[in-house]
Amino acid sequence: MMTKPVAAFAQYAIAVFHNLGDILLCTPIARQLKASDPDCFITWYCAERYALVLDNNPYIDEVIALQAEDPLLLDARIPQLAAERVWTRFFSPAPYMNIYASLPRIVEAGITLLDLVRDAAGLQWIVPFMPVMRLTAAEVQTARDYRNTLPVDAPMILVETEYDADQSIWDANFAVMLIDALRGINPVFVFTAKNRPAYLDQLLERYDRIYWCDLPFRLNAELFNLGSGFVGVSSGISTLTYSTWCRDNIPRIEVSRGAHWSGFQHQNSRLLAVCHTPEHYSDALKWLGGCIERVPPGPRIDATEEVIEHLAEPLKVEPDISVLGEAQTRKLSRDQALPIALQYHQSGQLEQAERIYRELLEVSALDFVALHLLGVARFQQGDLALAEQLLLKALTVNNLTPEAHYNLANVYVAQGRIIEARACLVHTLTLNPEFSLAQQKLLALD
Repeated sequence: MMTKPVAAFAQYAIAVFHNLGDILLCTPIARQLKASDPDCFITWYCAERYALVLDNNPYIDEVIALQAEDPLLLDARIPQLAAERVWTRFFSPAPYMNIYASLPRIVEAGITLLDLVRDAAGLQWIVPFMPVMRLTAAEVQTARDYRNTLPVDAPMILVETEYDADQSIWDANFAVMLIDALRGINPVFVFTAKNRPAYLDQLLERYDRIYWCDLPFRLNAELFNLGSGFVGVSSGISTLTYSTWCRDNIPRIEVSRGAHWSGFQHQNSRLLAVCHTPEHYSDALKWLGGCIERVPPGPRIDATEEVIEHLAEPLKVEPDISVLGEAQTRKLSRDQALPIALQYHQSGQLEQAERIYRELLEVSALDFVALHLLGVARFQQGDLALAEQLLLKALTVNNLTPEAHYNLANVYVAQGRIIEARACLVHTLTLNPEFSLAQQKLLALD
């Protein structure tokens, strides 16, 4: 009798076949497996039409796209797929999707579908339970180029309006309410959908800064980052906006028919309003408008935006400063304080540098340079967990700076997470093929 060869490394399979939101929701399983065993090999089975959502995922080694329109037919193939190889473990958390009818009872008990996925995986969780999404540099640039075609003197509100699930009460009346409630702040409304919304002409008669965007689904992650607010009506794009790629400081509204699972993990967030009725929605629109008015629109993003090298190359600057106290540095502008912090950092006076970085972050929690350099400083002092957290947050603000990806790779190498380090180095070289330090480190890891 022939036996299947046993691999020298752990091989895991994850079978979640259908729906963009459901697949994204389960991606933390792969991240956790790689965190526990960086050398393991992870295969993901999914329906061909949804495989795009797994592109460029650094934790998945192989995606097998299956052809089938009926998801139930794919569910029936789980025993066959589980027998195809000698798996260390075969994950099929999809059965949690069959409990929608009992959602009210589950919510009342304080249980979310995220809890059900975590429990179904049966893992010891040490990574954040966040959907994993990573765009390519080309995808990011395409999204930013699109944003630059729109008026830049006004906030952009991303509105997701295409869905085929019975999850939302959204209709044309909700779109009209949105326009009428927020037109006073003169925003740009971007209705993102594969098909042009049937009511778009009706809206354009009321307000002219309305655009239909049919860019690929994945690019909504970067459009979300470029916006000032978000209105979602389906679990797919809502889950996308909670992913590792997306900012966490953008106010959002979710319009749902009831217990909308994609927002549960943020149900206590001051930046989320989940609306089950037109009355809830009307109040939420007032709240959203207030949030956007308090934060002016960001600057135009150019393809040639300045990229500063941050401690990736050896430091050559000789500092010529004395130690300034907190009372003195707090009086300085950002343009004055940052060079001082850099000189402290370059001279090894990390405590003083960190203090200024933290002061800058008190003023602006999304200051990319301060987040990046504070992460580097924490790495230099051996605080790998906080260094990773800061660098990942910096990359949600600006993911086109190769030095940030390189520095995150250094953190992963120090943690022994070689698979993730390789992914960061490959991303670094995608952004800058001439980055010699990244080339050398990647060769050393191979």
